[in-house]
Amino acid sequence: MSLKIHWTLAACLTLAACGEDAPETNEVPTCSGAKCDVIGEDDRREEFQGDITDKLRETGRSTAMIVANDSMLPDGDFIGFNTQTLADTYMLCPGEPFEDQPVTGFCSAWLVAPDTIMTNGHCIPSQQACDTSSFVFDYAISAEGQPITSVPASNVYGCDRIVAWDYTSDCDIDFAVIKLDRKVEDREPLYVRPSSDELDADNLVIIGHPFGLPRKYALNGHVISEGSNAFTTTHDIIGGNSGSGVFDALTGEVQGLVTCGGSNFTWQYYNEGWSLDRKTGKTCDTSCDEEGQYTDGTWDGECAEGSRRRCVCDETGTQLVWEKRTCLPFENQTEGQCSTENQYSQFTCETAPWLCPTPVIQHTRHFAHYTEPWNVYENAEATIIAAGATTTENLEITDAGVAQAITVSFDFIGQEIPEEFPWAELISDLNVTLTHGEQSFTLVANGEAVSGTAYPVNTSPGGATAFQVPFILRNAQLKDIAGTWTLEITNNGGVDHTLHRWSVQAVAKPASQITDSGLLPCTENCVAAFVAGPEPFVEIFEGDGVPIDTDFVTGTLTQGWETEILDESGQNYEVTKTRRAQTMSLKTGEFAMVKDFGKDIGGQNLTIDYRYDGDGWFQVYADDHLLLAQQGFAQSTDVVNIPINARKIRIVLGATNDSQFHEATIYKMELNAAPPALYACTTNADCPAETPVCDANGACQ
Repeated sequence: MSLKIHWTLAACLTLAACGEDAPETNEVPTCSGAKCDVIGEDDRREEFQGDITDKLRETGRSTAMIVANDSMLPDGDFIGFNTQTLADTYMLCPGEPFEDQPVTGFCSAWLVAPDTIMTNGHCIPSQQACDTSSFVFDYAISAEGQPITSVPASNVYGCDRIVAWDYTSDCDIDFAVIKLDRKVEDREPLYVRPSSDELDADNLVIIGHPFGLPRKYALNGHVISEGSNAFTTTHDIIGGNSGSGVFDALTGEVQGLVTCGGSNFTWQYYNEGWSLDRKTGKTCDTSCDEEGQYTDGTWDGECAEGSRRRCVCDETGTQLVWEKRTCLPFENQTEGQCSTENQYSQFTCETAPWLCPTPVIQHTRHFAHYTEPWNVYENAEATIIAAGATTTENLEITDAGVAQAITVSFDFIGQEIPEEFPWAELISDLNVTLTHGEQSFTLVANGEAVSGTAYPVNTSPGGATAFQVPFILRNAQLKDIAGTWTLEITNNGGVDHTLHRWSVQAVAKPASQITDSGLLPCTENCVAAFVAGPEPFVEIFEGDGVPIDTDFVTGTLTQGWETEILDESGQNYEVTKTRRAQTMSLKTGEFAMVKDFGKDIGGQNLTIDYRYDGDGWFQVYADDHLLLAQQGFAQSTDVVNIPINARKIRIVLGATNDSQFHEATIYKMELNAAPPALYACTTNADCPAETPVCDANGACQ
């Protein structure tokens, strides 16, 4: 079973959430620094429970679990699964929720068109992964005490192909749109919040398959922060909920897509289940027998013959007694430990969200225009791309329409999937260009997938390389799809490569029917997302800096930066400017250094070279969207992607104890140049003032 587990911290958006005006509490966090999977009361519900409405069940019927094909066991008109219980899979402590239920899948998904389903990009990171996975509907417990061992074969759908895929970064833009092997006849596709609509934060429910279990409904969570790319909630989710939809419980409308959660379990010594074996009649300050040893029952060696014994003082405190208990099946493997889901109070998660990481859910604006029926136009004639040669292929599209979404896919593997395929060699060998009319898209050049016209697929973070997932043709949106598409491939390597098939996939319709404002050309009355950003920015913290002495912060700060106080009750906030570095330090609390660029810096990569010493947290945000988080010593150079519409970089330092070593030093920050505009233009009049020229590719520059 594959679970996607992230460590992420919720953004702090309001003063109340950051400490001001919040009630004081002496509560000690039980899982500080990790995502606490159960927040407050456990609000996960089964299909049959009374607080699951008919509307929720109707919505749930259009959700699915993703399973590995090799775990399925065909049995006539039904399909069973090779599973084990949740308790066995995760070595759970007795009494944990759902311990006896089967772990079957690894991610969740939901229907967006009669033959199309949505999930996370990290769940299906390649066409090869899609080919070996299936989508199972109605894997749910319909009555209390009723086990689920199989589903009708008609509820199981295979993967035809990935038609759109984007995994910009962890806990950020992360989706895969899958065309199924046939239409789903008896379930309704789910309506997705349009890009132009604001988030409806009331009555949200997450429907999916946590742990790969039968379908669960996570109720009663609410939004505690909202950023430009994603929002966070207090729903109870876990690995396996990746790819789940977040729905309006009253209407069934999709409000977002679960991207990531957090760490899952805490290990602890199991010290329950003891029963009296015999009394010794000896006082508590002696031993049970000549060889006996006074013990509290924690691990002291292998579990012999299926049971363990301990000698303890009895409840009255008057004599020693022998107690025994049955061993857990895995106890010798774990040296007496078992795992339990982390828990946290609702109060702490709401008032100190940085201590209680919560589900991260991407806004629909990033994938809404991909969630309609797709047409696939394929050239299935195999072609050998000889070493040193250039090959040209044509694909004719006779359908009329304007592209609301458009991608291109390649198959260099064929029907037989080799155990090892030289993807890196293939990418480094080939240059690939696609032409349609006057538009030309460079897909791969000099060993790299090219940004701007196609998503720059590489070996991280999802493990997908170019040609394993479709290229998104950003600048072909709102262009006519009809006509000749010409593919030119140059093989610069020393071996031949075989192109088995290639295809263009499109959501296309008459221009008058495209109403998604996020796709319409940008005029003076709108602001494009992905417009070209500022010139490359490099901050090496040179110069003398500016002295600062406020009610909260003292020291010297690099010019162009400001401080932001996130916890006014903190102590010893200090900034120190050295010759080529900027340091922040504190004893307790939380504060930030902020640089406001005054314009959209989205679509760029931020490289940050830093060192963090402390036992608190060090975070980097673009506006209120978390990009990077450290919770222990780190000295690293990290690269993160800036979400669209962001204007500020915020570097946050925080801690709850008064150690003298809560300190972060930033040596260098660099923003690379932004890609071309995402949205199409036909004339200069369509472009905003900061990128006024409509170039030959239909992009504002």
